[in-house]
Amino acid sequence: MRFICLLLVLLFLFPDSAMGEEKTEGPEASAAPKASVLTDRIHYSSDMPGYPRQVRDRDLDTSFSVSAEYPLHIDIRESQPAWLCIAWEYAAPKRSVRFLDKNNILLEEVNTLFPFHNEVLSVPQNTQYIELQGLEDAVVSISDLYLYGEGALPEPWCYDWQPTPEKLDFLVVATHFDDDAIWLGAVMPLLGAEEGYTGVILYMTYQQRLRLNEALMGAWTMGERDYPLFSMLPDVYLEKYLSAAQFSYDIVLQYMVRCYRQYKPLVVFTQDLEGEYGHWQHKQTARCALDAIPLAADSTYDRESAEKYGVWQVQKAYTHLYPENKIQLDTRRALTAFDGKTAVEVANDAYKKHASQFSYHAYRVADDYKYSIADFGLSYSAVQDPGTHPFAGIGDSLLCRKSAKASEEKTVPTDTPAPKQTTAHTDALTTPADHTDTLMSTDAPATEDTPLPADGEEEEPVSRSMVITGCIILAVGLYFKCRDIQKKGPAGTNEEDAEDEELEEDLDAMEEEEDD
Repeated sequence: MRFICLLLVLLFLFPDSAMGEEKTEGPEASAAPKASVLTDRIHYSSDMPGYPRQVRDRDLDTSFSVSAEYPLHIDIRESQPAWLCIAWEYAAPKRSVRFLDKNNILLEEVNTLFPFHNEVLSVPQNTQYIELQGLEDAVVSISDLYLYGEGALPEPWCYDWQPTPEKLDFLVVATHFDDDAIWLGAVMPLLGAEEGYTGVILYMTYQQRLRLNEALMGAWTMGERDYPLFSMLPDVYLEKYLSAAQFSYDIVLQYMVRCYRQYKPLVVFTQDLEGEYGHWQHKQTARCALDAIPLAADSTYDRESAEKYGVWQVQKAYTHLYPENKIQLDTRRALTAFDGKTAVEVANDAYKKHASQFSYHAYRVADDYKYSIADFGLSYSAVQDPGTHPFAGIGDSLLCRKSAKASEEKTVPTDTPAPKQTTAHTDALTTPADHTDTLMSTDAPATEDTPLPADGEEEEPVSRSMVITGCIILAVGLYFKCRDIQKKGPAGTNEEDAEDEELEEDLDAMEEEEDD
């Protein structure tokens, strides 16, 4: 009994130790302190009609427009911020931010050349006033604006995005802002972060500014560090809607051709030709992603972009769930770039960033059912020996790869072979069955037909309070058990049984009295 009481005391006094959790101390263990929000301490003004309340209403879908003629003026007063964070409504490159001291003397001017949607700028010392405006004749819109003190910035401001490269090793073509994680979520962690190939995600539709922020958080979670691409074409639920005309085959096809020519990807990954669960925009995106490949190499199609960027020959295309020339990504391998997490775990972490959608639907992100993120097929190839690795058969001289690690199967072709396509277009290719690569899974999980809308929630961990409660219940139970044992007499009689017999006799006597 003394041992049980001692155990309870230890549980309450040292809950972390009792639960097996180690307390770490020192600067390595403690996270950087969060930056304080100073936005409400400053004053806004503008000569543009209307008060610029939209920049501080915490609503990304409202905006305030500024220009060179009508800039937004900010008086930081006594706030002394370290960071200025701006959410631009659109990724317009012609914009300027000017920092001035209390005498209106210019300290620094930042003219944005790359169109980031979110911009984080360091506030120079002695800054008193800040001006935001469009350059030349441009009118730019601000969705939200924040000022922070020293410390760690929250998502998505903490991301240090790099401009989209002029040339890509691979391009992931996703329809909606969460499709890159749900259906294509293994590509970026494996090829980009782990193997060092240069690639970005292209999002083909746009719905809300908040959703764009979620897409940025999801892409960063999957290891992307170069800024994604956004077509800004509308997200239309049903093809019968009038707005669906803005996502027509011709419009999407031309956009894809221009994208291929401008960014010159060697390998393209896209969604299922059947639209996974049948979404018409998924189908349109996948179809146009493939049909645009030969057109991007044809100088007679869209002569304007051909003259501006030149023509381009994509070397390979892989389509989600494509039934021929199948490959299976190794989604169960522990990834060094993610501290041992698998591609499935990383994709799920990315999907969790799309929190605004969970009230409408919750999809499985997995490799063990019919929409597996591991299952792709080679749907187009312009190389003689495509192999099973996405970059097999592509010359090293063509790659922009950041890592020195090379694929075991890559070869340098002497001549560029004539493009040929699989059955979905013209000819079928045969993928060698005896080749294995670290990117590919040799022991693939079994496929099962699981309903699409399924919630893959993680198992909820046992809380400390639950464990303590359980220990208390166990201790109380042991206490009464011990007491019962102590009450047993030496001759095998039980005091409690004797008390029960006396109680029964008393009850019988009371019943007899009532009968009388």
